[in-house]
Amino acid sequence: PFPYYNSKIRQQPSDNAFNVIKNFDIFELPKHTIKAQIVMFKEQPHVSVSKFMHSPYNPNGLPTGKGIFMPVQAWHALCDSVDSINKELNGLSKSTSVACMKLNNELSITNII
Repeated sequence: PFPYYNSKIRQQPSDNAFNVIKNFDIFELPKHTIKAQIVMFKEQPHVSVSKFMHSPYNPNGLPTGKGIFMPVQAWHALCDSVDSINKELNGLSKSTSVACMKLNNELSITNII
């Protein structure tokens, strides 16, 4: 039911679901002509971020106009030619998830947290 993260669906206001641990500069994904901002979140034990990646509408977890979360391994496949990002990905644990947002989208970190 949740192919992408929808900012209209609120997390519980009592606690933040994700902690921002890295905010990359805007770059162009090497395999997709889309300029995106990459934001990394540390996944909390009671929140499953990776479920946003799996959906029949977006089986490969490709970036869309909405914020999308995907496991670190999936970002390796997208960003393998971007050295600076690949180095960051190599240092992350499996409990870290990543969000992608298009430049011209109004999603912000405050919408996601």
